[in-house]
Amino acid sequence: MAGRTDYTVEKINEQIYRINEFNIMNCFLIIGEEKALLVDCGVGAGNMAEFVKTLTDKPVILAATHAHVDHIGAAWQFGKIHIHKGDAPIVWYQSSTKERVKYLKRHPSTEKFGLDYNEFAPQKPYLIPVTFGDNHKFDLGGITVEAVHTPGHSRGSVNFKIDKYNIMLVADNYISILNCRYTFAAPLSHWLKSAKEFLPVCEGYTLYGGHGQHPISPDVVKWLVKTVEEIIASTKKNDSFSNKKVKAVEDENSKNKVIYRTDMIL
Repeated sequence: MAGRTDYTVEKINEQIYRINEFNIMNCFLIIGEEKALLVDCGVGAGNMAEFVKTLTDKPVILAATHAHVDHIGAAWQFGKIHIHKGDAPIVWYQSSTKERVKYLKRHPSTEKFGLDYNEFAPQKPYLIPVTFGDNHKFDLGGITVEAVHTPGHSRGSVNFKIDKYNIMLVADNYISILNCRYTFAAPLSHWLKSAKEFLPVCEGYTLYGGHGQHPISPDVVKWLVKTVEEIIASTKKNDSFSNKKVKAVEDENSKNKVIYRTDMIL
């Protein structure tokens, strides 16, 4: 299996690597004494499975923060992916050749990095989804990673919590742009419930997102919570699906934003 392996890598500490897929998104490799856990695998613009072997010789478990194409597109290279049960219905569609090629065709990194979206596009990718529930734990030997259910960006979104290092991998659910406009997103009220539980915890953790180069400030999470509270407080009832609108609220510096659907607020 060929494919590019010139990913950008940052060693966060002795056991955790952040792998950037051509400025498309971030994957994280956590290496234990017995096994390794790869959190997200990218859209599949290169050979992620082969590249991971250069970082560890331990057996690798692939798990996803959520089942969007830019996070699970390369999952077929591993043959199996662990995913929260809330996102199970969209795994095959989001990891399909059609969705991966469509995503890469429109992404600016394709031209910037000279990516060939036809090179890694099997017509019938083989993939087995393995579902887990809330607060599932991956014991890697000497380090445990907990998948905490945080619906919002998708119904099955999870944070990966690494208590040993006070690190939280929050994917797309707590980055500066909270995007809940997709059909398989959760209502804003569901996001808010889990975000309020998350907010006190995040103060003591370093937060790494699925996009962007730097850790996320807890102030970003506070702004998102405050903004979603205001949206919900001003809503009496959801619009019908046929009358839905996509709206956005951003801060005065245009750094933080909430994108949502009017039929999926409450």
